[in-house]
Amino acid sequence: MRLNLELPLELERMVNKALEKDRRLRYQTSAELAVDPRPAEQMIRQAVANASRIFIDLDCDVLDPAYFPAVSHPLPFGLSPSMLLRLLDAAWSDRLVGLAVSEFDPARDRNDQSLATLVWLLEYLLLKKHEAKE
Repeated sequence: MRLNLELPLELERMVNKALEKDRRLRYQTSAELAVDPRPAEQMIRQAVANASRIFIDLDCDVLDPAYFPAVSHPLPFGLSPSMLLRLLDAAWSDRLVGLAVSEFDPARDRNDQSLATLVWLLEYLLLKKHEAKE
């Protein structure tokens, strides 16, 4: 059963695999994405072009703990902040209606490294949203 008919089938398959309850069936590393992010960026842009509204949920668990240690379930070889920016830029649209941040665990942060990254990212996104209106 398809949950969102607005999403291209391949993107929905990728999302479902990423959200799979059984960890063994999920994507295990971001190596495939790191080698060539263009297919993912293209699928995101296509989904955004077909959507009436965009809501982004930034799950901090996708980030590599070397860059962002403040997560409950750190997994090596996650996304770098620069890769996250590429994917966020691909998802960016004037139809963006909201952004949520989840899985940030400040008790696990080291010297506010994750907090600084998150604050910078939120500032970047707010400026991007509001500078586009000028």
